[in-house]
Amino acid sequence: MSVNEPSAADLDLAKQVRGLLPRLGRLWSQTLREAGGPSIVRVRLLAVLSDKGPSRAGELASFCGATPSTVTELIDGLVSEGQVSREDDPRDRRAVVLALTDRGRAELRRVEDLMTSTLLRSLEGLSGAQRSRLRIALTDLNEILSGPAAQKESRLVR
Repeated sequence: MSVNEPSAADLDLAKQVRGLLPRLGRLWSQTLREAGGPSIVRVRLLAVLSDKGPSRAGELASFCGATPSTVTELIDGLVSEGQVSREDDPRDRRAVVLALTDRGRAELRRVEDLMTSTLLRSLEGLSGAQRSRLRIALTDLNEILSGPAAQKESRLVR
């Protein structure tokens, strides 16, 4: 095996992590649907605005992996509901940026609380030792995924 080739155990680990993504997505979708909540893309827009601050629609489309027309339609709805506001772009008088309002922050908190409750129910079956191992593993994974490579990719999108 060459130095750059992953071991069978590492390949299996990567597949396990990758396999969690669709499961978490389905759980999130189901939770939102049952609570009469917004779509995942709407929540993602609110979360990006919360994390990144005021942004242009094209930036939001890139961060959310959605088409500009989809984002424009969703933003129009969020603006009409008072969750997002349009503001003059301080860097370019011809452009506008979108900003999260207090109502949008409250909606994002509500959705995050719903998902947290759902995840807590899912974790109830784990023993203390299992929770401890999971906490350590997720902390490690979060650090790796938040490292310089992830930050570099995030800067490229803007």
